[in-house]
Amino acid sequence: MPEPSLPSPPSPPRPKPIFNVHSQLLNFRAQQLQEVKNITDFKTHALPLEHIKRIMKYDEDVDVISSDACVVFSKACEMFIKQLTLRSWFHVEENKKETVQRCHIATAISHPVEYDFLTDTVPRDDIDVHIDTQMGQGP
Repeated sequence: MPEPSLPSPPSPPRPKPIFNVHSQLLNFRAQQLQEVKNITDFKTHALPLEHIKRIMKYDEDVDVISSDACVVFSKACEMFIKQLTLRSWFHVEENKKETVQRCHIATAISHPVEYDFLTDTVPRDDIDVHIDTQMGQGP
């Protein structure tokens, strides 16, 4: 007689995130500022400089691009991506999900004024139905 298999134990409940979005963003920005102040290796970048340079050259008014400009632009892009990811992750946790999806990014973009330039890029129907009003507050 085959031995009955035991059901797997239930996974522990996921802890409810306890965070203040405003303070998380302030901490993030302070951490980014500290990281910028402590940069010693200017040759290693998260984003390839040649790609950044190519994108910058799409502007017809740009003839010459200094390597310093590419380095600064690379860091600015990295910080932008990290902040947008952090804001998106707030919506992931709020909705008790585990994966950042397009709707979370769209919702993160819909809140702060600083992302207004992206509103035409992201369709409004991708915005998550459940929007926490606290997400739009803060720096």
